[in-house]
Amino acid sequence: MSEQKMIHTMEELSRALREGASEDYRAFFLPLIPAVDPGRVLGVSLPALDEIIKRMSPEFTRTFLDSSSLPHGTHEEDLLHMRLLRREGDFAAIVANLKYFLPHVDSWAVTDTPLPKVFREHRRELWPTTVDWLGAQGAYTRRYALYLLKSLYLDQEYGKLTIQIVGAFRDPRYYVAMMQAWFFQEAFLHFEEESFAVYGQLPEEVQRMTRRKVLDSKKSSPQLKSKLRRPKS
Repeated sequence: MSEQKMIHTMEELSRALREGASEDYRAFFLPLIPAVDPGRVLGVSLPALDEIIKRMSPEFTRTFLDSSSLPHGTHEEDLLHMRLLRREGDFAAIVANLKYFLPHVDSWAVTDTPLPKVFREHRRELWPTTVDWLGAQGAYTRRYALYLLKSLYLDQEYGKLTIQIVGAFRDPRYYVAMMQAWFFQEAFLHFEEESFAVYGQLPEEVQRMTRRKVLDSKKSSPQLKSKLRRPKS
């Protein structure tokens, strides 16, 4: 098998994405991201995107991640962008990049990409930016902030404060509310008493989503499921 060529230009990247696209995968994936313009979706799987990343030259990768390349033309390029940041080792560079990239994101599939490994070791530096993102206007910037809070801050140092902040948070947009519910599903596993203290004050839709997630999760104890099934007094 001949070695695939390195990617040095946007034209070469576009060609690689189209060659890696599958109509079957596109048909499968489109219903999962109804908020995204179908014209932006090529149908490239995540394993295929990771293979493309291996072919991107360091120089082109820097150009692709630069703010001047935004907004990207396809959903796959947005996914590439976030997956490239995950491999970055410079914490400050990742955060600076996200500040101009997140306002262009229009998909949960992009925001829910596994986090950069350096984020966990820089949680304290990331905290104020995360709280700022929670107050941003964009739905997917807010979803990403909730994702960070769920993934990094449900521990003894930050957990109780984080639950109070997310409990007071309000945004009726579906993909934001769904991540808020996902946060509380996880919070119930670690801080059940504190989570119940604010659960009843959440919007009805977020309560419904949270209850469904808890009841469907194998990680939830039978006792927790029983409490959430009980009708309100």
